[in-house]
Amino acid sequence: MQIKVSIFLSTLFLFTHFSLTTSLIDSSIVVANNIIVTPLTNKQIRIDTPLTINSYSHEKQYFNKLPRCDVNKNNQLPRIQLHKLISQIYTREMQSLLRQKKLNIGEVWVIKQLMKFDFTDSLQQLVDQQIKRLYDNDFIKLVHSKAPYYELSPIDNDDLGLKRFSSYMLAAVGIPLEKALSLIDEFTAVNGKGYVLTHQYLILVWYEQVHQEVYDGFNQRKQRILQRIYEEQQQAIAFSDLFAERFAILLHYGSPKQSDIYQWLCLMTTAYIVNDQWPLYSHTIRYDGVSVSGTPGVNHTNVLALLSMRIFLSSLD
Repeated sequence: MQIKVSIFLSTLFLFTHFSLTTSLIDSSIVVANNIIVTPLTNKQIRIDTPLTINSYSHEKQYFNKLPRCDVNKNNQLPRIQLHKLISQIYTREMQSLLRQKKLNIGEVWVIKQLMKFDFTDSLQQLVDQQIKRLYDNDFIKLVHSKAPYYELSPIDNDDLGLKRFSSYMLAAVGIPLEKALSLIDEFTAVNGKGYVLTHQYLILVWYEQVHQEVYDGFNQRKQRILQRIYEEQQQAIAFSDLFAERFAILLHYGSPKQSDIYQWLCLMTTAYIVNDQWPLYSHTIRYDGVSVSGTPGVNHTNVLALLSMRIFLSSLD
């Protein structure tokens, strides 16, 4: 059975499909007297029309001409040049994030992880605003420790697909503990793929965070799931929201090889340059015999990419 919807899984943080207009103005590109000073090469380029809020074609042209790596030809950028490019993209997309008015719980949670590496008052204010707006969400305990736990109820045997998936995910923030542990054990025991696999790992992380305890019975399972995420990521040949989710998990909780990290950064920065933003692709998640298709929201991809970039840049300090 397959279901297509325009807005779905908002409680699971996987997708949000909506119309989007993104400002392409990058404050890190200095514009004065019709001159662009490129931050990557520090070269001055004269343009015919001044860059304005309503005319970003020159900036787009600039991004499209930036050097990029070709994974298929193993043509890696010099690392110092890649570092500067990542720093530029990070600055630009952080500015975009700080302008957002509506984020979902999952995005707020990722921002809280980001703040462990890059704490700013602006990010804290954004998080506080979103927590206040989302306080009635079933998953609020995930981002607000003083919020109440979710009271778990038995899963209806008639529940299928993503409805059943959602019931499992609530175990991370739910009580009683015995019921939560039983649901998490059941959900993580099967071999998932894609978004199901990443959320099998995240539910274990979230349980430990929310309940402030490490359940010894899940230690080996966490490592096994993380290894499978690594194996999936090594097979990736293009950037996507799922790519960004796996990348963030592996950098935050794993120890990927440096060669893999640079390969993934190559894919990520190239996709950004070509599209002038994180590209949006349709994805399908299948669980328990039910498929749901949709386009991940750009905010979801952005916060994951920001977390990956920040962890990487922090490792260079």
